[in-house]
Amino acid sequence: MSKLHFESVFFRVTYWLPCISVLFFILLSQGVNASQSIHTVDLSNLKAQQRIVLNGQVQYLVDEQGLNLESVMQVNDDQWQANTERRSNFGISANPYWFRLALSNVDQAGSPFFLRVDYPHTDKLDVHIVNDGMLVHSYQLGDTLPYAYRPVDNRIYLLPLDELALANIELYIRAESQGPIELPIDVLTHAEFYHQDKLELIWYGAYFGTMLVMFFYNLFIYILVRDVTYFYYLFYVASTMALQFTLTGASFQYVYPESTNLNNTLVLMLTALMPFAAVSFVRSFLKLDSTGIRFDQAIARGLLIAFAILFVSSLF
Repeated sequence: MSKLHFESVFFRVTYWLPCISVLFFILLSQGVNASQSIHTVDLSNLKAQQRIVLNGQVQYLVDEQGLNLESVMQVNDDQWQANTERRSNFGISANPYWFRLALSNVDQAGSPFFLRVDYPHTDKLDVHIVNDGMLVHSYQLGDTLPYAYRPVDNRIYLLPLDELALANIELYIRAESQGPIELPIDVLTHAEFYHQDKLELIWYGAYFGTMLVMFFYNLFIYILVRDVTYFYYLFYVASTMALQFTLTGASFQYVYPESTNLNNTLVLMLTALMPFAAVSFVRSFLKLDSTGIRFDQAIARGLLIAFAILFVSSLF
């Protein structure tokens, strides 16, 4: 009897185990698909939190087919990738990226707020706001459009979503750029943004003020001594200031708000110009042409040629 009982149990196990395994994997796959549904962030407690970082909640899709909003809204959930690493930099890509996210209780945030994309050098940034499957509003942004297109006057991208007076919305964001595709995105109250912005402006004022003091101090010395080394140092300080001013987005805001092609060109030009000036200064200060060994002289000349080529190529 024990042998028959054992065989009966063995038969039942071998019969049901494959069925249970198949059922388990079906449930698991459904769970994975469910986890890929659009993520929702509740804004009802935003006034207390002041700021909510959204990078861990957005899902992204590499657009290899030239999708429009209607097409991307119909893409299956399992084709969207979760941003589990909470990264904001997606590297350089020849294809645009789509991002999506849902916000709930937008009308109960308790305080006026901005949706912020804290990177000013995206070429094209389209933000589509959808409610109940219908497009409510779209923003066309990016440094390939005049500065006046921005809904809020700032060097970065700020969207006043609370003005829509909607409870629940979905965001579909398309980013395209010749440089890196970056999307550092968050929502924050007006009070928190202006507090952060004030601190940044203080830091920028200290940095650029110090650099200007160094520039004019060395300019005065150069006028007195006429040493070419000081000229190269002035060249280096000026190019460094110009590059940093451009990277913050302030040059597009204040200097050339209508020159859409100049911003990308200036970043490339100054990225080549600054190290060219630095190598020229070091070469002159150390008198490499007269006291340096041939290897050092060759390295310095090679760097100057490389940066000069990079500068010229940035013009085309």
